Amino acid sequence: MQKNRFKTLLMISSIFALTLAAAGCYFDAGFGQLLQNVHASPTPVSQEHKEAAELFIQLNEKHNFFAARYKGCHIERNAVLCKSFYKDKSAAEKNKDSRLKAAQLTKLIRQQKWTELTNTSESESVRAISALSNKDRQNLTAHILSDKACISPHLATAMAFKLEEKLPDAKVLSTVRALYARTLECSTDKEFSDLGLYRGGLFEIWQDNPEQATDFLKKLSKLSKDIALTSRAQFWINHAAREQGKSVSANTMEDHFTNFPLSYHILTDYATMEDGPYQTVSDLREQRIQTRSSFEDLNGAIQLVEHFLAQQKDSLAKRTLEFIDYAELSEAEPGFQLYVATLLAKFDDMNHQRFMVLSRLFQNHPQFKTLKNLNIYYPLAFEDLVIKHHRDQDPFLLLSLIRQESSFNPNTKSPVGATGLMQIMPRTAKDLKKRVVTDKELLDPSSNIQLGARYFAALVKEFKNDHMKALASYNAGSGNVRKWMKRYPVDNPLLFVDLIPFDETREYVAGILRNQYWYSKLYPELLVTPQMASQVSAQK
Repeated sequence: MQKNRFKTLLMISSIFALTLAAAGCYFDAGFGQLLQNVHASPTPVSQEHKEAAELFIQLNEKHNFFAARYKGCHIERNAVLCKSFYKDKSAAEKNKDSRLKAAQLTKLIRQQKWTELTNTSESESVRAISALSNKDRQNLTAHILSDKACISPHLATAMAFKLEEKLPDAKVLSTVRALYARTLECSTDKEFSDLGLYRGGLFEIWQDNPEQATDFLKKLSKLSKDIALTSRAQFWINHAAREQGKSVSANTMEDHFTNFPLSYHILTDYATMEDGPYQTVSDLREQRIQTRSSFEDLNGAIQLVEHFLAQQKDSLAKRTLEFIDYAELSEAEPGFQLYVATLLAKFDDMNHQRFMVLSRLFQNHPQFKTLKNLNIYYPLAFEDLVIKHHRDQDPFLLLSLIRQESSFNPNTKSPVGATGLMQIMPRTAKDLKKRVVTDKELLDPSSNIQLGARYFAALVKEFKNDHMKALASYNAGSGNVRKWMKRYPVDNPLLFVDLIPFDETREYVAGILRNQYWYSKLYPELLVTPQMASQVSAQK
């Protein structure tokens, strides 16, 4: 009841904040202000919350901080706070503005006012192309390919991307490659298309044209700041070099691993070297934790956490961690970011935040990607159930899948109904069990892992032991994967994944496979043998 009253106070504060926002006021409320509201409220609250308010007042006098300001909904998993406390109206306005610009772009294309097709964005171009008739698209394609003057590379990319839907028709493939070639020609320091340069390079890899592929991918690496694409580009540059009979040195590979420490592509490339990723990480010196930051807001919040933990008031410590401004934390000292990650590791249902903090830390400060810190980034959880229910699948892969789907939180439920550790849809569970499966069953870790492992094993079988396609199906559905297989009939499984038009699915597959590598290196004792599996089953 007391917890519900505190939630009610949170809701009241939230409504007040939204009222200010509607009036055009900028709202910048901190956890400390919220605690002051609790302290001053005539409604009875718990002694813990009163202590929290008193502690805040003391710390405020000493440090003059306002901890964990809401400048957006940083805690994505907290649906109540996300909906009630703050709405990002600027994002909605940007989306509306993009739609209006796309509509204007569509109108200009229909009127064939080619000289006015400038300063477009990728999203606007894709929207504009989608709204065109086939005849208008044909006219635009003809103009892009025939006009010597470059129009927006985003339009050439959007047109090629749309035409990919008609692959593998040979004539369409030729046109798509020609459009991407125009993207390469027309991309400059001031205006370029990440997507066009990337996909253009992949198409040339597909067509066994490594020299032309390198032109695309090197330009992408030079111009783009998109780490997900530039790390892939570097992998395919290395691939193209080997196709031309050139070698890639171990020093070059180590440099790539340093620059892109979270990339599956670079990881798998470097792993072919004798002195590979695990050895490189093993040689890193452990970095020192820093318990205080130059950011006073963050210091104050962490002092609250430390106080509550010392008083064994874990719920308040967790609440305080939820209010940290994680965007600000990413700018703090790396040793302090590591310290916050160790505090987050005390709470199993805050793994999402922990993984987010460490991802940013490793990317920006690769020297912190040590074996000890990788153990914090890749924790073991429910491994006994994974071994029991693995159904001849690699337990490291299943652990990685669970980590990706739910961050090991068994109570996770998505807006569309995906439930539990492996985010099983009720309909999928019903198909597997031949009966309705209750929420209680789906939230039960053992039942959920059993269903998830069974479903994944079926996907692996459906796609003839191709784990990349099985993972893509787990994320995007078998129907989409089969459609993409027809569209992109390539033999190289990683090239197929990179050609997938859904960026979420591309990242999903690559992320799980990267995690699988590190789980296998960090916990080799989990390698399942038939004897181990039978022993675990007997114990259960």
